Amino acid sequence: MRISVVVPVFNAEETLPACLESLVGQQRPADEILLVDNGSKDASVSVIEEFIASWAHPGLRLLHEAVPGPSAARNCGAAAAEGEVIAFTDADCVADPGWIGALVEAFDSPDIAAVAGDVQGFDPRNTTQKFLSLYTLRGLPQDQVFSEFRLTSGGFPTANLAVRKTVFEAVRGFDPQREIYTEDYDLCARLYQQGLLIRYTRSAKILHIHRANLKGLLRQSFGFGRGHACLMRLHFSRLFILELPGHTLQRESLPLRLWINLTSADKKMGLLLFAWLAYWPLAVLPVAYLLYLHHLAGRKLAETGLEAGFLERFQLAGLLLLKSAAMTAGKLTGALRYRVICL
Repeated sequence: MRISVVVPVFNAEETLPACLESLVGQQRPADEILLVDNGSKDASVSVIEEFIASWAHPGLRLLHEAVPGPSAARNCGAAAAEGEVIAFTDADCVADPGWIGALVEAFDSPDIAAVAGDVQGFDPRNTTQKFLSLYTLRGLPQDQVFSEFRLTSGGFPTANLAVRKTVFEAVRGFDPQREIYTEDYDLCARLYQQGLLIRYTRSAKILHIHRANLKGLLRQSFGFGRGHACLMRLHFSRLFILELPGHTLQRESLPLRLWINLTSADKKMGLLLFAWLAYWPLAVLPVAYLLYLHHLAGRKLAETGLEAGFLERFQLAGLLLLKSAAMTAGKLTGALRYRVICL
């Protein structure tokens, strides 16, 4: 099975060296690696050209796509790819040495149209990156095969997604009209509509170099929230999702598009603050919840092998509140734009 790796590149000079080293250092080498520059203004092109010159691998190529956006860049790379399978990742990702080998093993049946892998944080250097490693793009606990897109499951990011080329061409690739943070899940949904399956495997690992500042974190979270409303409008004529602590109710029989998540940290804190304002002795509740988030951060740190001091755990708790509030703001904005109920 021939594997082509496609990487869209836009102003990624800082992360490209680690990304490129990981891609050429695979235990099962890729047959070709296509790097698609999407109009970078920094030194990304120079970094790639120097790497290609030093590596001298015939399958390592630089392409250019003038149409802005990761969908157009990925489609450009896919069109030039000669492999049976196109493995997508990003310029801010570092591939585990066994990444390609694990992807190949997962395509063990003709019914498997695509394979998604695990995404973890790469060597976090500050509190923001540490937070994103704990709370963003977390993988699933076990390998699974998916046959439908349900908004809360079945969608996977292009940081770690491989698709058979024939299938990719049959669904016409990524839709350049889709806004960022929706194009990958939209592709997954369209694969399922063709009666195809996506396998998730924890063995195929990608490490993501997360954003290092609060502005980037909030912008990404807002985009994810707005994307939820967009996907809801695109792929469902009827959908009811109510997420409660410990339980999710989902129906597709009711004549409306509604998704309400009452489990997010910002909504829980908002309810507790409202209770405090209504009855001042309940002021202990927001404080208790903040302490719970502090404890939760400590538990997640232990699970991932990361470390943070006592005060830094409060920072992680605060970032969780800000992240969930940004997602809620994005959902509300998207709800107005796409005429759905998404909160």
